[in-house]
Amino acid sequence: MKRVLLIFLITFVIFCGTAFLLLFEGNIKNASNWWSSFSKDKHWMPFSPYSTRVENADKLKVKDSTQIEIVDRHIFWKGSGAIILPKTNKDGTLIALNVKEGGRGYSQKVKANITGSGSESFEIKNITVEKGHIKNIYLKSPAKWYFLPTAFWNNESYPYTGLIEKKFTDGRILTRDQYSNGLLHGISTKFTRAGLPVYKKEYKNGLKHGTHIYYFDIPLNPDSNLKAKKTLWDEINEQAKEKFSAFENKKNEWIIENFRLKGGTFQVRLLEHWKENQRDGLFEAFDRFGNKRYKDEYKNGLRIDHKIFDKDKTTTFDRKAE
Repeated sequence: MKRVLLIFLITFVIFCGTAFLLLFEGNIKNASNWWSSFSKDKHWMPFSPYSTRVENADKLKVKDSTQIEIVDRHIFWKGSGAIILPKTNKDGTLIALNVKEGGRGYSQKVKANITGSGSESFEIKNITVEKGHIKNIYLKSPAKWYFLPTAFWNNESYPYTGLIEKKFTDGRILTRDQYSNGLLHGISTKFTRAGLPVYKKEYKNGLKHGTHIYYFDIPLNPDSNLKAKKTLWDEINEQAKEKFSAFENKKNEWIIENFRLKGGTFQVRLLEHWKENQRDGLFEAFDRFGNKRYKDEYKNGLRIDHKIFDKDKTTTFDRKAE
């Protein structure tokens, strides 16, 4: 039995080695690039660029959504009013350009320009115009159609997947955003120069989705620490200087996590709940002392309840939203 297992193991290793040589020419970089491309949509996979790739925000380019522009190059008159709608498959690849409204007054010198994200990948074969109306637009080379503004890093032709960071000169994180296929997807955070959280927001496929929290720029030290020579916030920051170098990415997160574990908090300024870019749930605002200023409740983007709080009194003003 052991001999059979050994033979199987040797055969498997030889097979994997041969496959590696054939597919990636024995180059680790080629294998790494293939895995990054394969796993970028699969966030749960190990070493997916969604959680492992970190780039600087300076080279991130956010391009407009893909659009089509009809240009009439006739000298004396120009047509107008055409409405062209893209038809895509499940993968977002453009199948056809459907003419919903042909407009009027167009000459035979009409040109269609594709602009925005991925525009360099499109090519229009020809446009049919009959009696001043645009009848058909034929594609020569279909490509991915982007319905939302999409992020690309540096000169890469495919949408960015991974983390994007912007830093202060001392190396501390200013902003950190998660992207998937060029769209905000996951957690977006912002910090002050002192490392205090400014906001924490959730996104899903480029849309606000989940909890958005905005903070005041002051740490709230626990009561047990108030009489100490150094506040808990100062202590944690001094420990971080010894533990991390100035430019380490995880410094901010470590400080905030340990400050909270030891009883510290951050005063919330605004709490929001979103569902696919619509307000959905509680929206609450607070002052610096933790007093609630108002509380709104939304359902599918519509406000269904509104309550104002008088911080100088224990009573509230309550009314149903019309």
